[in-house]
Amino acid sequence: MSGVHDMGGEPAGPLELEEHTPGEFDQRVDAMLRLLAHPAGGYFTVDAMRRSIESLPPSDYHGLAYYERWLRAVAALAVERGLVDARALEARVAAMAKADPVPGPRDRPATGRRDAADDEVGSCATGVAATGRPAR
Repeated sequence: MSGVHDMGGEPAGPLELEEHTPGEFDQRVDAMLRLLAHPAGGYFTVDAMRRSIESLPPSDYHGLAYYERWLRAVAALAVERGLVDARALEARVAAMAKADPVPGPRDRPATGRRDAADDEVGSCATGVAATGRPAR
C-alpha cells in the first residue's frame, strides 16, 4: 500500500532547485533531531523519524513545510518514547500560544522567536544533551 509520501508516477510539478538557507526554526528542529536520534545514546532512530513523518495525515504532509513535518514527527516520537507526556505537551503549547502568539516559521524572519512546540520539545532535547535524560 502506498503512503502519502509515495508520489511515483503522479504529477507533482517542477522541482524547486534553488538553495534554501535554513532559518532559526529549521536549525532548532534539526538540532533537536540530532540530539534525540544521536547514534551514541539517542531515544529513537532516523528510521523511526522517517516512519513518523510518513505517518502524518495527507493534509499535514502536504500542508506543512519540511521542518514543520520534522517537528511534528519529533514531538510524536518524544511522546511515543515517553520523553514527554502528550497532555502536558498539548497544555504547554496551548498556554504558550495563548500568552504569546507567534507567527509560523514561514511568516517570520530567521531571527524570529520560537514556536511553542519548539520550546517544549526543545526543552526535552536540552535536558537530554545536558544530563543524558529528558527534562520533565
